[in-house]
Amino acid sequence: YETEKTRIELVQKLSIDEGIKSDINLTDDYTIYAGEEIHWYDGTSGKVTIPPYYQKMLDSGSVCNVMSASEVVPYYDYVYTRPRGELFGEWVQVVVNFITDDAHEAPFSLHCAIGTDRTGVFSALLGALCGATWQEVAEDYQKTNRMGINEYRSKALLAQAFQNLLQVEDASKIPNLQQTLWHYFTTTLLHEKPILTVSQLTNLVSKLGGTLPKN
Repeated sequence: YETEKTRIELVQKLSIDEGIKSDINLTDDYTIYAGEEIHWYDGTSGKVTIPPYYQKMLDSGSVCNVMSASEVVPYYDYVYTRPRGELFGEWVQVVVNFITDDAHEAPFSLHCAIGTDRTGVFSALLGALCGATWQEVAEDYQKTNRMGINEYRSKALLAQAFQNLLQVEDASKIPNLQQTLWHYFTTTLLHEKPILTVSQLTNLVSKLGGTLPKN
C-alpha cells in the first residue's frame, strides 16, 4: 500500500506515546527480516529495523506471536467463516493466556499485517468479552476504513464471524453479547477441556478493564 510507510511511522509513534508494554501479533513474525532491504512505493528504500521500544518487548518476552498447537498462524478467511473451528479456539486460548499472564504488562497492542480482518475480529471479541455491546464493537471495527488503504470493511463481515461463532442469525439482536460469549467459551470443549474458564475470563476483564457479566 502507498500509505504503508506513513502507517508504520504512525503506529510506532502511537506505541511510544501510549506506553505499549506488550504486543500480540496475529500474523507472521516479520522481525526475522530485520536487516534486509525494503523498497517503498514512493521509490525509496532502506533496511528493515526493529524499533527500540519493540526490541525491549522482545527481550522481556512480552511479544506473543499467535499460532495454534500445529503452528498455524491466524488467517483472513478462517476468522470470519470458521470461528467454531479448532484453530480459532486455540488462537483465542493463546491470546487470553498471554494477556492474563502476570508477566505481561498492559497496555497491549494487537495487530495483524494490515490491521483490518484478524485485528478487527479479535479486538471485537476481546471487547465483547469485557462487556462492550455489539453496537460498540461494530462501530469500532468500521474505523478500519479510515486507514487510507483503499479497501472497505463492512460490519457485516464482523457480524458473519460472530454469527458463525454463536450460531445465530443476527449478531445485533443477541440480548447480552458478553454473557452469550462467556457461556460459549466456558461450555465448548477443545481437546476435552473448555476453551476458557470463568477464572480466565474474570482475569481478562481485570487486566483489560471492563465489567463482569451480571448473574
